[in-house]
This record gives sequence, structure tokens and C-alpha cells, in this order.
Amino acid sequence: MTRRPGPPPRPRRKATPFIAGRTAEVPRRAPWLAAAAAMVVLVVIIGIALLSSFGGSDEAPPPAPPGTTDRASWVLVPTGRSRAQVSGLLGPPLRTRERAGDPAGSECWLYAARSGRALTYELCFRGDFLSEKSILPYRP
Repeated sequence: MTRRPGPPPRPRRKATPFIAGRTAEVPRRAPWLAAAAAMVVLVVIIGIALLSSFGGSDEAPPPAPPGTTDRASWVLVPTGRSRAQVSGLLGPPLRTRERAGDPAGSECWLYAARSGRALTYELCFRGDFLSEKSILPYRP
């Protein structure tokens, strides 16, 4: 059996130093790709600037009419609070009414829904402390 010589070894390439972060084997990217990326960034920055300019004014929203509240504020008032604390959180009520059968000085405060819906938020006090809360399906 005769031995046949194999193919000659490939010549080794000399190591090329890094040129601008790339080796010589990496093909160069098209110059339009960098320009397109810069344009996209520019458009995004301009879009954000335009949206923030239309975001609104620095003025505070108008205050809610007296005697109104929203569901979130009503939910955040826990039972056991005093009348002064509830008044500080929700403001003065639209109307008050006394409950039949409760001790003297007990009353319920009625607040209209700030959204304009036909709801009444009722907070009832026994003595000076909030004892019950309910939502009534009609306007006060």
C-alpha cells in the first residue's frame, strides 16, 4: 500500500491588529445603516419633545365642587375616624341627615359622586366617630 501525500497545509495568515474595533475578516457595514440609525434616534427625540409639550399646562385642575367626592377617596376613609378627620379628608358634606333609632348626636353625611353619576356616598357617625359607610344608588 502506497501512501499518498495529503493536500499541502494552508498558509497561516498573519494576525492583524484591531482597526477601529474590527478585524480585517469582518466585512464593513454599509454607511447608510449608521445614518438610518441616527435618523431614527433624531425622530424619537423630536417625537418625545412634541408629546411632552402637548402634555398639559402647569395649572392645577379646578377644585371639586363642595359636597362631592370620588370612590377612591371614599374608600380610603376608614371607619373609626373622627368627624374632623373625615371633614379634613373629604371636605364638608353636601347634606346631613339624622338616623332614626341612633343615639343623639349621630348623623350621616351625604356626598354626591364627583363623576356626575347618580350615586351618593354616605358616611354615618355614632357620637363623634365614623361607624358605617355605604353607597346609595341615587343622587343626594
